[in-house]
Amino acid sequence: MKTHKFHRAPALAGRKTKNNHSRYRSWHRRLGLSSCVLLLLLAVTGILINHAHHLGLDKKGVELNWLLDYYGIGQPNNIKTFALQPSPLLGIDNQLWLDDKLILESTLPLLAALPYQQQIVAIDATQLYIFDQHGQLLEMQNSSTGLSPPLTDILLNQDGALLLNTQNGLLLGDEQLLDWRRVESDSLDKIMALTPLQTTSLSPAQLTLVRSKHLAWERVILDLHSGRLFGSWAIWLWDLFALALVVLTLSGIWMWQHKKIKR
Repeated sequence: MKTHKFHRAPALAGRKTKNNHSRYRSWHRRLGLSSCVLLLLLAVTGILINHAHHLGLDKKGVELNWLLDYYGIGQPNNIKTFALQPSPLLGIDNQLWLDDKLILESTLPLLAALPYQQQIVAIDATQLYIFDQHGQLLEMQNSSTGLSPPLTDILLNQDGALLLNTQNGLLLGDEQLLDWRRVESDSLDKIMALTPLQTTSLSPAQLTLVRSKHLAWERVILDLHSGRLFGSWAIWLWDLFALALVVLTLSGIWMWQHKKIKR
């Protein structure tokens, strides 16, 4: 009696291929779902970054104390009250505040400031700043405009004329504070130094407002978009997510192409 042998290899190979495709689809699906969160995060933060200027995110400060603490933005070290009338005029480190409005952020600590003839005058070691009464900067003067830094203080004589004390002597300004000439102290009437008022502390709301000027929302969104917000290790995690997206794309193309050939 003649026996017949049945060859099942093609059927087994087809079943194996089908199982492999099912496995690939399963991993593709899982990888896609796990990448959705990152894709949404990158898309939303990317849109916000592109429109940060129009949304005001480049100027709007962060007023969340826990986030300011996370970035290591501490309390101000040097607080001076230069005037209380007509509005509080505060020097906080290298910043000048008119009431609750930041009107100047210098590269050097502020030394003195005062309201003067419907204007506000302030100095650091190298610059003279003149503002209008609302805090709008009108003019900056330094050695290129005739001053001789380093500046140390602002003085007033008995007639109310404004003087700048420098390490090279006294400078007397004209009424418009445009022209300065060197004078001797013994040739002037009584000179009054402007000693800052003693400031004990700022309110919690004022402290938060001052700290917020060191961190804009645009910076936070940029750090979130790049992963740097979570530390140096998160950059590697973001790289892994990016690699997962590459694998997701290539596997999707491969499955689509295989399905197309099969048809």
